[in-house]
Parts: sequence; structure tokens; C-alpha cells
Amino acid sequence: MMHLGLVKWFDNDKGFGRVGTVNGDDVFLHIDQFIVKPEKVLKLKALFFDIETNNKGNKATNVSNPDTYEHFLYIMSLVESNPKVNIEFTIKGKSRWGNEYIRKEYRDCSIFDSALYQLLRHKDAETIYNYFTNYFDENHWNSIEKIKKLFSATREAIKDLKVNNTFVDAADNNLPSIISNSELLRKTFKHFLSKINEEFLFELWSNEDHYLVKSRSFIDFNMNNNYFEFPDAIFLKNYEVIDSYSLKKIIALENKENICYKIISNQINDYSAFNNTETLKIVESINCLIESEIFSELYENLISKNIELIITNNSENKDELSRFKEFLTVIGNYKWKYSKLKVIDIVNSKLPNDTIFNFWKETRYFVPGNEFILENINKLTRNDFLNTSLEFRNEFLLSEFQKIKYDNSLSSFCNVIFLVFEISKCEIQIIENEFLESYKVAIWLYNSYFNKNKSNYYQIENNPFEISFTNEHFIQYLVKVENLSEIITLVKIICEIDKIYRSRSTPENTTGLFKFTSIDRTKIIDEVCSKQEFSFEITKLIILKKFLAENAIKENIDIAKCFFPKFINPEEDLVFNELLKFSDFFENNIEYKNNFYTYISELVSFPKLVTLWYYDYINTIDLYQALEFLQTFDDKNQFIFLQKIFSLIHLKKSLISAELFNKFENLASNPSINLNVRIALYVLNSLKLNNQFIQDKTIFELVSQRLNENLNELIDIDELLDKCGGRTWKAFSYDSNNREEWYVNIGGHEFPVSDSQININGKSYWLNKENKSVCINGIYYNFKWSKKRNIFHTENYGIPDGLTFCDAVKSQFDENLKSNFYWCCNSKCYSPCQKNYNPFQWEKYTLRDFIIILGIPFDNDLYYRFVSVVNRVNRLLEKLKCNSCNKLMRDAATSEFAFYRVNTFHCTDSNCSEFHKTVYLTHCLNWRCLNIIDTRVSKACSNGWYICDKCDNCCSQEKIDMRYQNLLTNAAFNPNNPRHQKLKFQVDNKLGHLERNEVYNYKTGEKK
Repeated sequence: MMHLGLVKWFDNDKGFGRVGTVNGDDVFLHIDQFIVKPEKVLKLKALFFDIETNNKGNKATNVSNPDTYEHFLYIMSLVESNPKVNIEFTIKGKSRWGNEYIRKEYRDCSIFDSALYQLLRHKDAETIYNYFTNYFDENHWNSIEKIKKLFSATREAIKDLKVNNTFVDAADNNLPSIISNSELLRKTFKHFLSKINEEFLFELWSNEDHYLVKSRSFIDFNMNNNYFEFPDAIFLKNYEVIDSYSLKKIIALENKENICYKIISNQINDYSAFNNTETLKIVESINCLIESEIFSELYENLISKNIELIITNNSENKDELSRFKEFLTVIGNYKWKYSKLKVIDIVNSKLPNDTIFNFWKETRYFVPGNEFILENINKLTRNDFLNTSLEFRNEFLLSEFQKIKYDNSLSSFCNVIFLVFEISKCEIQIIENEFLESYKVAIWLYNSYFNKNKSNYYQIENNPFEISFTNEHFIQYLVKVENLSEIITLVKIICEIDKIYRSRSTPENTTGLFKFTSIDRTKIIDEVCSKQEFSFEITKLIILKKFLAENAIKENIDIAKCFFPKFINPEEDLVFNELLKFSDFFENNIEYKNNFYTYISELVSFPKLVTLWYYDYINTIDLYQALEFLQTFDDKNQFIFLQKIFSLIHLKKSLISAELFNKFENLASNPSINLNVRIALYVLNSLKLNNQFIQDKTIFELVSQRLNENLNELIDIDELLDKCGGRTWKAFSYDSNNREEWYVNIGGHEFPVSDSQININGKSYWLNKENKSVCINGIYYNFKWSKKRNIFHTENYGIPDGLTFCDAVKSQFDENLKSNFYWCCNSKCYSPCQKNYNPFQWEKYTLRDFIIILGIPFDNDLYYRFVSVVNRVNRLLEKLKCNSCNKLMRDAATSEFAFYRVNTFHCTDSNCSEFHKTVYLTHCLNWRCLNIIDTRVSKACSNGWYICDKCDNCCSQEKIDMRYQNLLTNAAFNPNNPRHQKLKFQVDNKLGHLERNEVYNYKTGEKK
């Protein structure tokens, strides 16, 4: 008797092992019992054999590999039972921690799968095909489960084979020598399907058992599994169970549109009780045919069927309206793909008017005919009326318009306006030809700029006050009229009616079409028409503002120009100040802004022209006239005005002349002018005439004059030069991502580029890449592209003590960092604040920019010294406040020794407790210390020098000798003067404390 089993284990060195059989027994296996002895016997090998029993147990004899058709038939007899053998395997691997391991594991292995694969793997395609088809033809297939197992077993056996193509048609040179698994399966399955009874075909098709590859997508079915033409009868017979997925598979078959139509039609015909779930199932099936000609017909059939069931079916104890509302939820479902407007048409054609009317009142979905609504107008509530169609409301407006016998009187016009508010969402333009031109203008202005409801729902649906009047019509009207009072009054009246109408709330289901009765309406109109004062402030300026605020485009600017000076006089201060606020409307278009304000500049006096130019509303002005207005600005804005003046010179160098420097000289001599401005102008004239910067003495003379002009003002020099932003260190960045970024270079300044824009002072400007230019405040600047990689890290160490302005001096090139560094207070700084600015950066202009713009040559070293001098002056000015009364102290005497001629001050307020008490201010003589020594804080050392409260230094022999030599050089030494005698004694005995390493306490004056 023939037996089949799998090798459980085999020792090839000793030549024996064990084999597991179909019935679960183990049989001894020896190498000598093989009919054809193999080189090696492997675990899981399928073998056919006889069993011989002796006193030692069962032993396999006549052992052979699966090979013949008889072996195939035996294996196929196991397809349903699918016996397994439990076999031990050795598993080697690594744990998650990387440790190697070896473990034993037992697995159930299929005898059927292993034997069938080993038998077929060396067979050619034709043999495999004959094995399966002969086996199929020799058996009776009267069970769907048995057929399914055959398909599954065949698919699993063939899917991984690589077989030779030995079919007759393989002789054709165009066919491959190796047949594909899918092709072999297709031939085999096609044979099966052609001989299976029809009663089993639908279930096989539905469950996709005939697929060449199971668990694949619908696309794979469409491409690989359409190899057998299933008869139409199986689909029609089983139409009840065919869903949208199954329908997609049918559509994938060729010429099946007619069958799909019949299937869905049968499903619709069987539909006997309205149910939205069932409806949506059919909808999903119809959607599969969305590209087909029968798509609309099927949807219409479904809609008609639903309407029929809504009206006639009472099986669920629901009334018509309830079922209709459920139907609306189906239409609103995302699965519904048919036009809702066509649904409305079908419903209107299928339902009687009474039913439609009731449905519309409850759902607002389907609208009955206009004639029917008009016949039943008395049945409508206010809310019903507001939900009628636009066409109906327009017809109703026309009929009501005819009733009031319109005669273009003001009360008649107001009646129409009131009527439009009442009807709502109609279109007044159907009767606009009956209006006077002034009425049209008023309606247009109201609708465009004063309609409060415009932003709510009218923009989404229709706007009742939309008329054919345009901007061009309004310009023509402005040219013709001399006064806008009538128009403004009309707009106020419309706004007033709007306010009254909106102030009355009406319950939704109130009977009656209108909020107001005809009697109430007449009374209100009479009151409004006779009004002298309205709650709405509407002026010519407000109308102009509305135009520009809505859209500052060329057409509206043309309208705006028509207002000047005929209706609006920009020379009036209040009007002019309001016009300045309009600049916000031009944020996105500088060209239109310049156009608008240039037009205004032609209508105003020069002082207002200066204001327009100063605040960047216009770009040009007469320079010499503008300079005359500098002193009219408050002190705070005078230096800014000077910066603005220089931006004009920067753009037009031809303005530089001797007359300009004369203007500067006159302004510099005016003690009421801002201190920063006077110093700047003094320096410019000094450089022009003498090629030198002014000295500290000149600065202090200007300060003194300023003090005489403003007794209570705290003086400082805070705008003249580039302010120090802190000493900056630079080093390579090891965290840099090395990403290159684009920049544009305008006049030596680089600006990062983002989305084809650059940002300057918080405003974005578009780049013209073609012309390599950018428009800034109406002026075009050329730029150059640059690309930089940020590989540096910078760090700011703060502003050095006592420093106001950047006086960093450029030094040598740093080869490591490939950039220059600057000396700032004896330390390196890699980012000095001294820069040259472009005209559009005029607000950052300093004295350095003024000099460069005027083209005056200067020595950089001298400039840095001048900045240092100004910093020292500022440190001294910080101390000029009286500690008692907080008023400014005045100069008390002239010094013979100090760095400044004026270094003693006193309070001049006779009511102050510190009145005429002398205060001595001077710089610390330690060059490393930037402190100002104040006698109100510090005591004097034994040599009579005041002690610094920061570094504790007081005097040095070098400074004592220098002071003595100054007296001798200037022939000022007086041997009878006690102070001079004391100074000579200190020189002769070398009493300087610094060289003696003696330090004194600034609070007590005693030696530490």
C-alpha cells in the first residue's frame, strides 16, 4: 500500500532518520531503502513509500520522490483534510541587545502543500495543466466549498513555480520560453469555470475565488482577472445581493452597461418602503456609472420612486412630511452626486401644488410656482415671504411699485426705498429707470458705502440696492452739480429708513408680509422727510473717505480729485489733517498715493506743502523755502527735518550751492535751534571753509547759549552721530547649517530677500528682477544680487560705560575671519555702527552722511576724534542737574587748568537750598576710566585733586607737571597765588599719587 509523508529529521552521516505520515505515525527511514539513492536527504522532504513492520517497529521501504500522475491524484485526495506533521526546527538569531541565541521550535507543516510543490516544480507547463484539468474532469463537483478549495489549492501550488512553456503555441517565436504563473493559472481556471454549473458561478465570482492572486485591489481584478466571460444570467438572477463594489466588478467586464442598468432598475422596483439607508445603497451603485449615459436616468427613476413612496407609503407610521425630511437628508448626504436643481424640477413635476407648498413652508427646499404663491399670498408668514424666489420677489416689487403710483417726489421715493427693505433680496434695478439722477446717485452711494447689511448676506445672495450706476456716472454728476447737500440729505434719509426698519424685530411666524403696515409706513416717511437733523454724520469728507477706504484704485482717485476744491477745501486745517489720515488706504500702492497727494499739494499753501513732504506724502519740494520752516518745528523734530532735507539733496546733488551753505550758517547762528542741528551745521561750515572739525570749546559755547535760551531743559547731544549699539564679537559658528541666502545690495547696504521682497523699516517692497530695481516711496533704486553663507556667530557685549556714539576706529584686516575689525574703547569690535545710508533710509542719517552727501572731503581720524569729543561732552552734560531743585545749573567761572574752559557750575534758582553753591565737574585723569568726577559725590585728595568714585584715581605726577607747564607756557604762573605755590611744591617734590601707588577713598578723602 502506498504511503506519503514528510522527513522530520535525517542524519546524512549515519544514513537514517524519521518520516511523519498522513495518519500521524512516525516511520523509520534508512538511506538504503531509496529506489534512487539521493546525495542528501533534507528535512521537510516529501516521500512516497511502503511500510514494513518488524519487531523493531515500522520501516519505510521502496522510498521514492513524488513524480507521477498517480502520486498527484493521491496528493489531491488530501486537499480537504490537509494533514500536517509536527517538525522541530533550530532557530538562530540576535536579541534586541545584540546577543546571539539558538532555540528549538516546533511547527506544523502541511504534507499536502510540500508534496504538491515538490511534485510540480520539475514539471513543464503542459504537464501541470493536464494534471489539474484531468483531475477536475474525472471528479464530480457538486459542492461549492469543494470547488473553492480546488481553486485555492491550485492557486497556491502554481503561484511560485517557474515552468517551461511546452504548449503547442509556444513554437511561435514571439512567445516566451518560460510561461508566467498567471498565464498558467488563467488557462487552468478557465478550464474549471467552463465546466462548473451556473448555480456555483455567481458565488465563485462574488467571492473572487477565480482571482489569479487573492486579496488584491479592484485594479488588479480589472487588469489580470478578466479572462472568463461570466454569463449575464447569473448577475440578473442574483441582483438583490449585488452592491456597489460588486457592480464595479461587473462594469470592469466588457459591454455590461445594459446589465448594470437592469440590476439597479430591479433594485429600485423592489424598493417598497421609503428608507434612507436603502436609498443611499442604491445611490452608491448608481454613482459607479457616473460616466455613463444611464447615470441621470437611474437617478431620476430613484427620485420618482422615492416621491411615490413618500406620498403613498404608511408602513412606518410616519406622515408625508417626516418621510420628505428624511429624503432631504439623503439629498444632503455627501454620497449624493446628482444635481439638486434637477431634483427640485422632478419633485415639482411629480407632486401636486398643495403638497409642494406645505413641504416648502416646512423645509424651504422646494419652491412652488410663482402664480401658486401669489394665489396663496395671504397664507404666508413674514418668514415664508422672505424665502420665496428672487424671481417672485421682483415680480412682487413691480406690482407694488405700480400700486403706489410713483411720481418722483421725495415721499414717493422714500416709499419705494421702504418697500425694497420690506420685500428684501429683490432687485431695485428693475425700476431704476423711473428715478431721477439724484436718486440714483443717493442709492449708489448708500449701497456702496453706507449699507450696514451689505457685508452680511447680500454679498452671498443678491443685493437689493445694486443698480447699474457706475463710478464714471458719478464723476459726470460731480462735474455738473455745484452742491452736494441734496445728495447727502438723500443718503441720510435712506440710512434713517434702514435704521428704523432694522430696529423693529418681527417673530418669524408672524402673519402678514411686512414689518410695517401701510399706515405706519406713511407716517414714518413723513417724519423722515421733514427731519432737519439725522443720527448719521455724513459729510463730503466722509463720502470721500468711504471711496478711498473701499478701494484706493485709479477710478476712485479720479472721483476724489473731483471733490477738490469744488466741494472740499484742503487748505482748511481740519480737512487737511483728515486727508493726511487717508494714507492708510494706499498701503499697497505707492504710485496711487503719490498721485493723490501730489494733486492735493497743488491746492494748498507752502506750510502745508512742507508737511506733506516732511511726512512722505510727496517726494519733491523747494529746498530753500523748506529750510525757512525748520525753526517752525518743535525742538524734537528739527533734527529729523534736517535729515529729511538732506535726503532731498542726496537725490538731487545739483541743489548744493553757496546759497545752501549761507542758509546753514544763518540757521547755525540761531540759539533757539535744536542743539544737534546747530552743531551739525557748524561742523559742515567749518569743514567747508577751514577743512577742520569744531573743537569742544565751540560745542560748549553752543551748549551755554542753549542753556540761556532754555533754563529748565536737560541738554544732551543724542541725534548727531551713529549711536553705539554695543561692542560686537565675531567667531566661526560650528552649529551653522551652511545654507546660502540671497541678498540685494542697495548703495552698500544688504537686505535679505524673502519671496521676491525686501523688508525696510517694517514695510515690504517687491523686487523687479528683470530690471534689477525696487520702488521705495515712489523712487526707483537699482540693486545687485549677492549670495551669502552665514558661517559666523556674533555676540553683543553691550555699550561701554560712558559711550553714547560709536567712535570705533577701523584697524587692519583679520585674515582668519576675512573681515575688518575696529578698535572700540581699546577692544575689538566687528560690527561698528558707523554706516553710510541710502535716501530711503534718511531717518538714520548722521553728521557723517551729511558730510558725504555734500561731497566735503574729511579726514577719518579727525572724524573719530570729533566723535570722541562729543562723547566726553555728553558725559559731562549728564551731571548738569541740581540735586536739590532738579533745575539745570549754569556755568560759574572759567578754568585755568581743566580740559574745558567751563567746568564749574552753580544753581541760579534763588529759592533753592543749593543757590550759588559751586559744583566742579571734570573727567577722570585715568585714560582707561570714562567717568565724570563730581564734587557733590567725591572728596579731594591731599594734593587737592578730586577722587574718582569709580577707579579711586586722583592725580598723577605726569598730569601735575603738565598743568604746571601750561601755566608757564601761557605766562599765567603767579608765585604769589597760593594755588600756584601749592602746584609748584607738588612738582618739585614729585607728590603725584599714581606713581606712589597711593589710593584714596572718594567718600572721605583719606588714604586707603
